[in-house]
Amino acid sequence: IHHYRNQLGRIEQSSGDYLRDVNQAWECFDLEQADHCRYVRNMIKVKDAMDCEYGGVGENGYQNVETYPMPQHSMCTYGSYGGNDVYYSHSVMNSKYVFGSGGIKKGMYIVFNKQYSEADYQTLFEKIKAHMQQTGEWGQYFPIKTSLFGYNETNAQHWYPLTKADVEKRGWRWQEPLPASTVQSTSCTQCQRPFK
Repeated sequence: IHHYRNQLGRIEQSSGDYLRDVNQAWECFDLEQADHCRYVRNMIKVKDAMDCEYGGVGENGYQNVETYPMPQHSMCTYGSYGGNDVYYSHSVMNSKYVFGSGGIKKGMYIVFNKQYSEADYQTLFEKIKAHMQQTGEWGQYFPIKTSLFGYNETNAQHWYPLTKADVEKRGWRWQEPLPASTVQSTSCTQCQRPFK
């Protein structure tokens, strides 16, 4: 039995499904106009990307999620758009040389949401990177134990259900639902309608 695959345009040395105009795209899905990609999904106009999802228009990205346009030379970002050299950051917009930061817009030479001179940034960045390489953290996405949500509050529980004991055994967070008696009813100050 031959599986039907949706592939259009130039498809060279590639594997996956819903591919269009790609070259050397391995195990990729919903990918268009891409070169040298691996494990990429739902992206367009990317080059040299690996383990990325939902984004596009960028080069040299690794483990980036929801990045359109994807910051150039970026790694382990979520919801970051434009710019370049963004690492381990969330919601960084059109910024350059950012590490471990969130909520930055048009920033430059920033580590942990603090701005530095170019020289100080490079020194601190290399020091942190060397430490992370030594501990095996460099190149790994944010660990689940740093999540703000309990495992049972995420889609992971739907797709990969675990018991509370299994979650806690792994050192992850489990969130018990709040008792109904702790939920307070308030009113909207504009219209005085109650809401919970």
